[in-house]
Amino acid sequence: VIARADDIREGAFSMTGSAEKAIAELHALAGDITRDVIAATYDNVVMTAKAVEKLSAAASAKDAFQISVDYVRDYARVNVARVQGGFEQVQSVAQSNVALVQGELAKVVPFIRKAG
Repeated sequence: VIARADDIREGAFSMTGSAEKAIAELHALAGDITRDVIAATYDNVVMTAKAVEKLSAAASAKDAFQISVDYVRDYARVNVARVQGGFEQVQSVAQSNVALVQGELAKVVPFIRKAG
């Protein structure tokens, strides 16, 4: 009985360590995402302010229209790239955590079989 309990305890400690690592990675990712959102918001405010300055200096309606078109195009391009980068970051962390969990389960199964 004690040997089985030891096996279960060892497996549980191994899984707990893996869970801690996965949670730490997710916590770090949440911090990264928050910083990225703050940076993106700031960059968007600066981009918009610059576009407004350019619009106020436009010499004609045609120039103003071109400035507006350029702004919308650049704004969309930059933000789509940000979203894509964020998605790739989340996907990478998720994949590594799935691999981590699978690896830890593979380690624990023998302890469970031994204990059973």
